[in-house]
Amino acid sequence: MVCEKERVKKYIHYDILGDYLELRYEAYFSFWYLGKLKMVNDDEFIEAANILKEIIEIFAPYYSFKTEIMIRFQELLFDEDYQILKEEYAN
Repeated sequence: MVCEKERVKKYIHYDILGDYLELRYEAYFSFWYLGKLKMVNDDEFIEAANILKEIIEIFAPYYSFKTEIMIRFQELLFDEDYQILKEEYAN
């Protein structure tokens, strides 16, 4: 999380946070983080999902997901519906 928190600070400092969020954040999150979530062992899935929850919370004051896949992921994650989350995003 330190990396993401520092990223936000740096982007705010250079006045590029809005551009990053609009142009890259959702795609990066979807392809990189959700792609990695598929590689997590079953016994580590909840812990890994909660790390992604923390990342979402870091960016939440500045951005809301727009695509159905990310909105659904966030809803399941914040509802702590890990079984459905695993079925839809880890297989």
